[in-house]
Amino acid sequence: GVALVVAAGLDRLGRSGAWRGAALEASLFATLVLMRVGQWRDGIRLYEGNVRQYPGAHRARTNLGLAYYEVGRHDEAVREYQAAIAARPRYALAHLNLGACYRAMERPAEAETEYRTAHRLSPRDFRPALNLGSVLAARGARKEAMGWFHLAARLAPAEPDPWWRLA
Repeated sequence: GVALVVAAGLDRLGRSGAWRGAALEASLFATLVLMRVGQWRDGIRLYEGNVRQYPGAHRARTNLGLAYYEVGRHDEAVREYQAAIAARPRYALAHLNLGACYRAMERPAEAETEYRTAHRLSPRDFRPALNLGSVLAARGARKEAMGWFHLAARLAPAEPDPWWRLA
């Protein structure tokens, strides 16, 4: 349907063989895209498809973990972040996101471990320091938390969150 309309429109632009080839190629591409739209309906379906196709892809696993996390499917998110870390142990974002997931699950000791790992792997990223400070403050380690908030503020002086935590 749509592919034929695209092909007909491109065919009218020119009658040369090159235009006809381009019209056919565009119509085939449009058909393939429309066939996949159902898979792109939401992030979970998209990333589940990616993970099925490429099970060792650490970024696809991290994205699927985030999609699960955002809808409160924390156990599934943990599984995906752990798979991402197994595929690429030094991928700081997976550790950072796993820490956030543990925090949401009220598992602060595990969150702290993941934030420390994320900071070690990506020491210039302010987010592990900020989140680690929050975990420490919640358990009453205010002095240590303030040190992490100061570090986060130094790493990202334009970000308001570290400054609010220091106030």
